[in-house]
Amino acid sequence: MGKITREEALAILMAENPSRRHVVEMYLGCFFTYLEAQDNIERNGAIVAHPRTGTPIENPYLKVRSEAMKDMRKLALKGLDKLWAAVYKDKE
Repeated sequence: MGKITREEALAILMAENPSRRHVVEMYLGCFFTYLEAQDNIERNGAIVAHPRTGTPIENPYLKVRSEAMKDMRKLALKGLDKLWAAVYKDKE
């Protein structure tokens, strides 16, 4: 995934949602939590070793990612395609 700063993401969404700053800020909180969780899952996989016992467990970031996705879906904003395109621009 490409790196995008909070300022860049804010500019993209505010251009499309100028009167919804509070919703944009909430979305970005979820958005960056999602990106962090996704990065962890990509690096470590869906199954990880428990930190104390070494026993295989489900990566806790799976739940974090799922909750962030659920919260993002609740916040209706314009310009989301532009935001996500900026994240995945290096994949094209």
